[in-house]
Amino acid sequence: MFENIIIKTNQIIRKGWLKSIYNGSGGMGITLEKLLDVETNTLEIPDFNEIEIKTKKINTNGYISLFSATPDSFLFEIRRIHQYYGYPDRINKNFKVFNMSFTANDKVYIGKNLYGTLKIDNTEHKVVLVILDKHGNIIDSNCSWSFELLAQKINRKLKTLFLVHGQQKVLDNQIYFKYLDYSCYVIKGFNHFINCLENGYIRVSFKIGLIRSGPKTGQICNHGTSFDIKESQIEALYNKIRC
Repeated sequence: MFENIIIKTNQIIRKGWLKSIYNGSGGMGITLEKLLDVETNTLEIPDFNEIEIKTKKINTNGYISLFSATPDSFLFEIRRIHQYYGYPDRINKNFKVFNMSFTANDKVYIGKNLYGTLKIDNTEHKVVLVILDKHGNIIDSNCSWSFELLAQKINRKLKTLFLVHGQQKVLDNQIYFKYLDYSCYVIKGFNHFINCLENGYIRVSFKIGLIRSGPKTGQICNHGTSFDIKESQIEALYNKIRC
């Protein structure tokens, strides 16, 4: 399954430092996909035949984004979360943002004496964002993702994973990447995904920003709500296979 992508990736690794084709935060992945002749897309299908490609800069934070999933509890849930629990933007404090990550094994302070955590509801088959007051009383448990939605995301895109590590440098205001090594993984199953959530290995990250200039100043700019796994715990979700 991995033979073709391994051959192409080894050729790329041997080239050393390569100029980025994109200067945004996803530059390493987009550049690698271009070098592999993969068309960048936002569809929920694997990148290379049946294989999903992920890149990770060495010496950066220990999470790998798996997929994005908007809560399916209510139609406008992102807008509601932003309205009730957003906090002032660091630049324009007249407008609110909500850039927060939550796990099931910890409580995170979100402001106004409120905390957030995840609850895995195995009876209702959903993952719930729970908002608590300072005494631990539940204020809000309306935001959730159904197991059905999450299983669909994994089965469509993440059954097999090809993880490539690399370095980044900047020279004359131009970004360069050097791809170093790779690992191959096959998913264990959806029950392992739920176990990773329960153990705090997977977090849910909201990225609700705002438009800071122009006629739409102050409007929500939603960069997606992602499910991210600790790289150190990736083998709790995947079997690593010999490449």
